Amino acid sequence: MAIAFNRREWLKTGLLAGTSLPVLQPWQWLDHLRESVPGPSGKMPIRLNSNENPFGPSAKAREAVMAALDEGNRYPRASITKLKEAIAQKEGVGIDQVLITAGSTEILGLMGLIYGLKGGNIVAGDPTFDYLMIYSEIIGAHWKRIPLTKDKYFDLDAMGKAVDDQTRLIFICNPNNPTGTYIPKAEVQAFCERYGANTPIFIDEAYIEFTDGGVQNSLMNLVSDNPNIIVGRTFSKVYGLAGMRIGYALGHPDTIRVMQQFCMGRMITPSVPSMFAAMASMEDIPFTTMTVEKTIQGKQIVYDFCSREQVSYIPSHTNFIWFEAQRFRGDLVKTMASKDILIRSYTDQPGWYRVSIGTPEDMHQFTAAAGLELV
Repeated sequence: MAIAFNRREWLKTGLLAGTSLPVLQPWQWLDHLRESVPGPSGKMPIRLNSNENPFGPSAKAREAVMAALDEGNRYPRASITKLKEAIAQKEGVGIDQVLITAGSTEILGLMGLIYGLKGGNIVAGDPTFDYLMIYSEIIGAHWKRIPLTKDKYFDLDAMGKAVDDQTRLIFICNPNNPTGTYIPKAEVQAFCERYGANTPIFIDEAYIEFTDGGVQNSLMNLVSDNPNIIVGRTFSKVYGLAGMRIGYALGHPDTIRVMQQFCMGRMITPSVPSMFAAMASMEDIPFTTMTVEKTIQGKQIVYDFCSREQVSYIPSHTNFIWFEAQRFRGDLVKTMASKDILIRSYTDQPGWYRVSIGTPEDMHQFTAAAGLELV
């Protein structure tokens, strides 16, 4: 008689069956996998350096991952198709207009490969999230760096003027990382309608859910009629699934077809549990609403600190804040790390720091520690 085999039960009990093995709590299995602690306390740091969602994955996503373990021995083709169908229904596009990847970073690399392969140039603001351009330069293209405006916004006029017969792609990260600035939908749409007739434009909307109006600010409404407009999204931020690696592109069917041809891993790089987690997260509106609300609270804590201490900052439409360094002594990144608080700086952008928004408690700890380092 065949014996039923349940992987979830095996994971829970099978490994612990031997009497020579100690019985550990679930979290203890992960202790040796956690990243090293940079500070002296021996505690896990407050990680405010990678724009991660401190509240996720949601309970529904966790339940979905556990339910998916029984399919862990199968390739993810069926679950990828189901997620594509869910996204297509939500966005009002065809399933052939959706491409699922292992994080939106894979989409950026794919764009860099496709549009940098034959040389030419990529027009993009500077600073911005640079992976697409860096990848394209490895392939042989040139990044035309267009400085941001004084207020740290994309200079769309200058970007348009930089387009020439060698331009292979225009990249717009909106809201922008690391500045947190957001250009209103109408302005970017007008830019796309003007230049997208002849030049492909990729719009990175990783943080669109954090803007006032949320996904209503997306430019995915342009992709069905214009093969040159591609929108990139991620489940890493508002859905809290950065470690699950789920991204997707929205585009014209012809464009998605070309992208598929260049995909490494035969378009099955995401995992089955990741697909289940993404589908559950899409339906968990209370969780994403809570994430946005808590992020607003966390940003306000930092805003109040900056206003009180006369620290210049850029109002953010994301889950991070870019602020100036001049009111702080020494290297604030190193100082905060010594206190088990991780933030970011950029070698090519001296004089600025970026802090991700954690829980309100995290932000109170950050502002209290930063306040001790004021000049």
